[in-house]
Amino acid sequence: MEEKNVQMMMVVPASEWNELNRKVNLLVEMQRENAEGKGEYLTPKEVCEMLKIGRATYERHRSKGTIPVYSIAGTKRKYAKKSDILRLLHEGKR
Repeated sequence: MEEKNVQMMMVVPASEWNELNRKVNLLVEMQRENAEGKGEYLTPKEVCEMLKIGRATYERHRSKGTIPVYSIAGTKRKYAKKSDILRLLHEGKR
């Protein structure tokens, strides 16, 4: 059977395209940082253990922006960069 090369075109609202593009770029950044060993991403539980705080305190800092979080496209899970958490620990020791 002969394969045919089929091309399709879709119309996507700009806001949806921009959001998808942002998520793809975040995934690429996460993969690159993890491959370089620079950016390990932590779950909320791991962050709480590192900072020795409860989940409610974590959520308060997350909502204030003290702990920046990142999501992976297609999931509802939120992750924090290990480097951000280490920076918070370092700042707290001054």
